[in-house]
Amino acid sequence: MDYFEIIKKAATITWKNKYLWVLGFIVALAGGGGGNFSNSFNYNTGSADFSQAGQGLSDFYAAYLVIIIFIAAIAALAGLVIWVASIMAQAGLVGSVDRIEQGETPSLAEAFHIGAGNFWRVLGLNIVVGLIVFAMVMIVVVPFGIIIWAVTAKGLDNSAVTGTFICVILAFIVAILAVVVASIVLSVAAIYAVRLIVLEKSGVFASLRGGFALMRKSKGPTFVTFLLVMLVSGLAGSVLAIPGLLIGIPAVVMMIGGLAANNIGLVAMAIFGLIISSLVVACFNGVLEVYRSGVWTLTYRELTKEQI
Repeated sequence: MDYFEIIKKAATITWKNKYLWVLGFIVALAGGGGGNFSNSFNYNTGSADFSQAGQGLSDFYAAYLVIIIFIAAIAALAGLVIWVASIMAQAGLVGSVDRIEQGETPSLAEAFHIGAGNFWRVLGLNIVVGLIVFAMVMIVVVPFGIIIWAVTAKGLDNSAVTGTFICVILAFIVAILAVVVASIVLSVAAIYAVRLIVLEKSGVFASLRGGFALMRKSKGPTFVTFLLVMLVSGLAGSVLAIPGLLIGIPAVVMMIGGLAANNIGLVAMAIFGLIISSLVVACFNGVLEVYRSGVWTLTYRELTKEQI
């Protein structure tokens, strides 16, 4: 498979069809494109400042509880709307890239029409995948949690108990790593499954089985494509996160100061700054999302073409 040609095509489609950026933006926004700024800066403070900030936070909650509840409700509603739109955008990107590759020129409205037509099946796939990941995590966390609690309840002053505890922790780490690997494999199968739903009109479970089957038959190309997408996303994401960080870091500092001083004006400005930083990063990540979706769609078409 010509990986360079696929990457080039995906980049060309992404650049020449900028209306797809709207779909990518929605998908990125639903995926938390704003990033996590909590570990992106150092804020030097003493214990007195932490105490003051904690007291300020308590006072702030007490004074503005109704406003906080109202904003939380609005945010939850907006999050639900964005999540629903992202399901349609996810399917719309797949269908649009495939039609563009075939020489057609679908519009943004047609892309959303494709998304709406596949909404329930893509939603079902997302739910099934989410439940599988949740089940895998619970299968590991619950038994190990009980074992760790039982071991620590006996006390760690006994050398035999300490050795058992260390062995359990190491086994737990190995199990978590296994879940991470299994989740990655499942996510790649789901990537193919979405394309089976949109392009082949498969059902939820049939598409997931087909995704695993295609992945098994094309382990080499799938692995290389995964690495290429991760590499490009990592490099581009690191650079494109800078504008958001430049806005987000001062906003976080402002938030801490506003809570410590019980100043609703500063807190409101900080929230606004965090929203702006999230939107800025989501805009850039939206372009990357179009590119990533394009690479996987073109890869899927190439692999299924080879198997026909």
